[in-house]
Amino acid sequence: MMKVMNMVKIMLKIIVKKVIIKCINIIVMMVLNMKVKMMVLNIICISVIVRLVKIIRMIMNEMVMRVIKMVVKIMMIKVIGIVIVIIKFINVIVGLVSITPGHVKLD
Repeated sequence: MMKVMNMVKIMLKIIVKKVIIKCINIIVMMVLNMKVKMMVLNIICISVIVRLVKIIRMIMNEMVMRVIKMVVKIMMIKVIGIVIVIIKFINVIVGLVSITPGHVKLD
């Protein structure tokens, strides 16, 4: 009877070891599978981020170009305004000179 009990114990130990090894293998495979999934997710995230950065660069370049165009337009308006003021000033000076006494207007 003792031999049978020992045999059963040994068999149970072997079965438990096999079950534990199977469980460990399953867990390792799950972890590896999750790591692979995480790697794929990381690659997808990185590619999405790279695409977003490209789009943001394009938008920023477009925005910078718009700002530069606006600044150039404002500068042109300022220059035109200064030229108009100078022309009016010259007209006023010429008008004052032609009115001064001693000059004869031929009308």
